[in-house]
Amino acid sequence: MKKVKAELSSLSARTKLMPLRYKAESSSSSAPTKLMPCGYKGLFFLAAILAAVLAGCAGSQPASQGGKKQCLDCHAELADKFFAGVVHQPVKQKDCKKCHRPHGLMGGLYLRKEVPGQCFECHTETETFRKSSYQHAPFAGGECGSCHEVHNSPHEKLLIVQEKELCYSCHGKDKFVRENIHPPVAENCFTCHQPHASGYPALLVRDPDALCLECHEVNEGIVLRAHSNISVSSACMRCHDPHGSKEKGLLKKNVHQPVREGMCFECHVIDEKTGGLVLNSLDTKALCLTCHEENEAAAGIHPPYAEDSCLDCHAPHASDYQGMLNQAPPELCGSCHEQGSADKGGASKIHAPVLKGDCLACHKGHDATQSSMLIKTKESLCFDCHESGDYGGGVEGMVHAPAAEGDCLACHDPHKSQEIRLLNDKEEKLCFSCHDKVLQEKGVYSLHNPFGKGQCSGCHQPHQGKVASLLRHNQENGALCFSCHEEMAEQIANEGAHLPFRAGECVECHVSHSSDFSPNLTRQTGDLCLECHDAIKKKIDSDPYRHSALAELNCTACHSAHGLTANKANLLFAPPDLCLKCHIRVADDLQKGVVHPPAQEDCLTCHDPHSSMYKNVLVEDGAAICAECHEIDTSDPEKAHRFMKSRDGCLNCHNPHGGNNEALLHPETHQPFKEGRCTPCHDSGGNK
Repeated sequence: MKKVKAELSSLSARTKLMPLRYKAESSSSSAPTKLMPCGYKGLFFLAAILAAVLAGCAGSQPASQGGKKQCLDCHAELADKFFAGVVHQPVKQKDCKKCHRPHGLMGGLYLRKEVPGQCFECHTETETFRKSSYQHAPFAGGECGSCHEVHNSPHEKLLIVQEKELCYSCHGKDKFVRENIHPPVAENCFTCHQPHASGYPALLVRDPDALCLECHEVNEGIVLRAHSNISVSSACMRCHDPHGSKEKGLLKKNVHQPVREGMCFECHVIDEKTGGLVLNSLDTKALCLTCHEENEAAAGIHPPYAEDSCLDCHAPHASDYQGMLNQAPPELCGSCHEQGSADKGGASKIHAPVLKGDCLACHKGHDATQSSMLIKTKESLCFDCHESGDYGGGVEGMVHAPAAEGDCLACHDPHKSQEIRLLNDKEEKLCFSCHDKVLQEKGVYSLHNPFGKGQCSGCHQPHQGKVASLLRHNQENGALCFSCHEEMAEQIANEGAHLPFRAGECVECHVSHSSDFSPNLTRQTGDLCLECHDAIKKKIDSDPYRHSALAELNCTACHSAHGLTANKANLLFAPPDLCLKCHIRVADDLQKGVVHPPAQEDCLTCHDPHSSMYKNVLVEDGAAICAECHEIDTSDPEKAHRFMKSRDGCLNCHNPHGGNNEALLHPETHQPFKEGRCTPCHDSGGNK
């Protein structure tokens, strides 16, 4: 048993399976150690199972290496899968434990270390590459599996696909399959490049010029003749593409005209001391201007051009980029101008020319008559791409002032922004910077949702329109409001709809930005409603008693503001359900067994919904209402009341809504009255 427990403990330490882990729950050295979470019983139970399984395996399979079983003794199918092609050395030696922790009963196939640490256990020389100046991105990220299989592969070096195809999977294929291909590229990328890391740029195996000179003899033959019989032993890639080109001699896409015509001595002379080529002038700009004209009337001059530093931007011999630039425009311009770089600053929105690296779509490279080296005035430049008629360019109707003046940059950043539509700032801050009076409306109680979120363009056109206040739609017939509130637009034809709503006159009741009254009402609900419902207003002004909801000017407690219900008077629910939602005590009375018919049919039989001259908002005095249905002076009621003829105080004894008996009497009754004895308190004339 001790041996099994020890083996189980070893398995627990070598796997990531949590149920076998344990810890001491007490910091005291004298406290007993508790096993978590399975405890002693669970541990012995698992140990017993393990012993049984191991015994079973031992009895059913032939033992190897002194009785210890190997992985392939049980997993024979893996031998066929992993032993084909180029096989990883530990797999070839059947040494699974070289990389994996034993799993056994508990399941789970775990590496001894995380990648790439596990790989570096054997490939120690590869680990040293992590100190190199230049590292292949997958290698730097520890992603060995991006290029290599772990057990076996049909390809050398356990590559997941053939070498060149593997490189093409990330680096594309177009520039490597051109009309003229550099022979090493056709053969093997690793002739010139290290696959993991290097001390040279582009992961080259050695210095670029030294690498070229290994194959190309510059002092004789075709190479010497191509360079006007001048021995050129450096800067090969200034003119040549090392992979492939449409040009003969692997020349880059754009070749400086003197270079193409072999006119080296237009710019160079031979140095008498070294025999090499040097410029025939120390003033590079002056040299360039022997062929290229200068605009002396320029208002703005690009600093490198002004400082005679043409080669800061241009390649003198050949280039893959338009204008003989020595880098791709985004990288070249971005090296000095951060705002023009598409990959800096965390911008989520980037102007299309910037994203394409087409800086020269808007700017000149040397000199310009406009500020910021623009090719045109900023009032007209944007309209090269954006149709002027859509942005304040003279279309009839309302025009936003900055758009009318062509001042696009008042609102937009020309390069990139974190805001939508390349705005200089958040939309509301930008709008409120001019519309400061509107900003004051932001501090009131109820805010229209787009206004509260600072989405001014939800209702307003930012450039131009044909409606006052640059609204996106006319407010007539609710067109603007219904552009968002679509569900209401579908119900505007409802015959029971509130008249202003049916007419689409939303602004009769609502304020467009904000209000002191929810939801964006022009006045408090009751005051607003009574502006139109003047008959009700006159009545409640003269009546001493008001319905509690009306007293609070809360008309919408009972009525639908837009009238989208099937009930008369636009009620939210039909009575008595509507009334009982507030009058809970009355609802309890109706549950006692016997219901007064008017209370069950229509509360308005007895009550006025708004106001009354009588208490409890009754339509008449209480006894008078009762007398309309109950003929108190007839024989039967007189018999019930011992021939008393007084109509006063019906509610002293009866519940007008419901009760637990046919007479609707209140549940608590005076004993003489309960026994039908009136004379202890009243004389026969009913005067006492």
